[in-house]
Formats: sequence, structure tokens, C-alpha cells
Amino acid sequence: MATETTVRERRPASPVIWQSTIVAGVVAIVGAITANLIIRWIGLQIADVPNAFEPLANAEPTILVSIIYGIGAVVAFTLLRLYSGRPWRTFAIIAAVVFVLSFIPMLGLRGQDGTTAAGIAILSAMHVASAIIMVGSISWLAGGEAEA
Repeated sequence: MATETTVRERRPASPVIWQSTIVAGVVAIVGAITANLIIRWIGLQIADVPNAFEPLANAEPTILVSIIYGIGAVVAFTLLRLYSGRPWRTFAIIAAVVFVLSFIPMLGLRGQDGTTAAGIAILSAMHVASAIIMVGSISWLAGGEAEA
């Protein structure tokens, strides 16, 4: 039996795709930054995290990483909407993999100056909040038809 491979052609990018994805991306990024700054602030009020713990020493890393991950999610989702037959499902799978991989750098923090279990817990909570907000916002606000 011969098998046939089909190559999916690029769909024309309608203004609705771009507009809805950009709006969803802005909401996702602003939401993730806001949630992460709140989690960071509450965590630092409750826990004794030394200033030597660089990821939480100031707000800039939180904001920068949220923007980078948000832009990456928007670009990935836009490309999936244009080229994939199942963009929602594929985006969820990619997001889950990126979420798990985003914890790997935390392993490198062990043994560094200022690293505490509380600091790692705060970072972990920020990762969870970002994932929920970004995937939820982009999937919900970007529109489009549901997959069969």
C-alpha cells in the first residue's frame, strides 16, 4: 500500500487572525506581568528571600521574561493558525512542553548565593501563573473555530 503525504499550504493571513492574536498576546503579556509582580511582591513579604537571589532581586527579570515568553507564544500560535490543521491542540502540546522545560533553569540555581526553597517556590508559582494566563488568554481571545 502506498501512503500519501500531504503538505499543508499556508492559509492567507486575514486581518482578523492578526488582530485577534495581537490583542490576545497583549492581554496575555500584561496579565502575566501583573500576576507575576503580585506573586513576587506577596512572596517577598511572606518569605525571607535574600537580595542575593538574582531572579527576585528586582522586577526587571520578571517583566523581561514575561515579555519574551509572551512574544514567543504569540508567534507560535500565529504560525500554527496559519499552517496547522489543528492549531489549538498543537499549541496546547507545545505550551505544555515549554512549561515543563521552563523549570530546568531553576535546577541551575541550586547552590548559588541567596537561593532558598522559598525563592524557588515563588519562581515556581510565577511560572504556573504565567502559563495559565498566557495559554488561556491566547487560546480564548485569539478566536477561530474549534477543532473537530
